[in-house]
Amino acid sequence: MDFGKQLKNYRLIKKLSQEEIASRAGLNEKYYGRLERNESNPTINMLEKICNALGIDVAEFFACNFDAVDSDVYFEPK
Repeated sequence: MDFGKQLKNYRLIKKLSQEEIASRAGLNEKYYGRLERNESNPTINMLEKICNALGIDVAEFFACNFDAVDSDVYFEPK
C-alpha cells in the first residue's frame, strides 16, 4: 500500500485541504505534506489523529486500497 496516496485520496474524497486536515489533527502543515509525499511516516498515535480528522477509523483507512486503481480519486468508501 502506498501510504501517502491512501492519505491523499481520503483527504480529496472528504474535500479537505492539507491545511484543514493538519489543523484538525493538530499537526504541522509541512509535516502533513511530507506524509502525503511519503517523505515521513506517522506514529500510530498520529495516524489515529489523522483518521479522526478524516472522520474514519484506522481499520477503514487500511480497508480501502487505492493502489489497485490508477487514478487520483476512485470512489466513495463505504
